[in-house]
Amino acid sequence: TIKSFANGLSGKLQSGDIVSVIAPDYKKQGATVIPAELKYVEVISVTASSGYDANTGEAPAGDDERELPSTVTLLVSPEQSKILAELESDGKLHLSLVYRGSHANTTKFLEAQDKVIAALYPAEQTKDSPSDSHAEGTEENPVSEAPAESEVQ
Repeated sequence: TIKSFANGLSGKLQSGDIVSVIAPDYKKQGATVIPAELKYVEVISVTASSGYDANTGEAPAGDDERELPSTVTLLVSPEQSKILAELESDGKLHLSLVYRGSHANTTKFLEAQDKVIAALYPAEQTKDSPSDSHAEGTEENPVSEAPAESEVQ
């Protein structure tokens, strides 16, 4: 649930956007960070408190104004959902728009995030595809910061 309009970019988020989740006072360490697991996350829906999709501007009959969103639904892995649950229970998280545009470029951000998750959680990846996790070479810390500029157009 969005605590204030600023936390949800004043209602400007849309399905398909890539956002970063910002954690103030992350793990009570006194620092504001973007957890590596939540650097590139896809928005799958933005919903107003009435339950209507805030992306479409749909509103019940008689409402003249479009409602601002109260819920942003993100497409996340189990590992990411654990961190989001912690942040939400603390009541402290913000979203930052990273990218809005073509599906091809959105996919590049999500692939970069998948590589980070695979590097941070190699044991979980082994259960699904044992040969893939060994080929990655997790000893070298292959966590990438962002897709290369040549990859994102």
